[in-house]
Amino acid sequence: MTLLPPAHDGRSVLLLEDLRLCSPTRPPRKHEREGHGRRLTRQRRAARSRTGLQFTMKIEYLHASKYGNGVTVAEEFSRQMAAQGVTVDIHHIREARPNELPLADLYLFSSPGRFGKPIGGMRRFLRKVELPAGTRYAILTTEAAPHADRAGHVPSDEEMAKWQHVRPIMNEILQRKGLVEVAEGKVQVTGIRGPLEEGWQQKVAAFAARIAVSKR
Repeated sequence: MTLLPPAHDGRSVLLLEDLRLCSPTRPPRKHEREGHGRRLTRQRRAARSRTGLQFTMKIEYLHASKYGNGVTVAEEFSRQMAAQGVTVDIHHIREARPNELPLADLYLFSSPGRFGKPIGGMRRFLRKVELPAGTRYAILTTEAAPHADRAGHVPSDEEMAKWQHVRPIMNEILQRKGLVEVAEGKVQVTGIRGPLEEGWQQKVAAFAARIAVSKR
């Protein structure tokens, strides 16, 4: 049940869709559950418009950082979004229950890569995620930066894509559940434990800007 802040006349706004879905007379039907995520976001925006309140976006950021690089990226992303009035709650997947994720307007999943794939913990977490079809999500990964071989050749992005499948695998798992991708990006790590690539803050800022545009 969602109770929005008081309107100008002092009355609170209760979303009727929440009340209907929470009715004790029967459990929600499948078509009601699947469309609930998108309807709830539209209703929150409409209710805030009627009461003169500005819609505030809320993001759940779920990462699987092992050496701290993912945490650093998450904190920078949160700082960038806070400047635009967006709330970002950051959690390691160890702290979250995939079948009981908090209500949010967008879910952002972040995983380091290992041998060209998301680490096992993130793959298992995503397979257990329970969110209504139509729920919006984004992906921001930390992946190994390319290094020159013995001949001095540095792989191009196209060559790296042949064996780096971190984001495609994450997308496949989430889209199989009916979730909708809003944006994806990556920040490269120069070594197993770091540090992050030069200019990584600018990459995060550009990614945050795309997310901010998507909320409009």
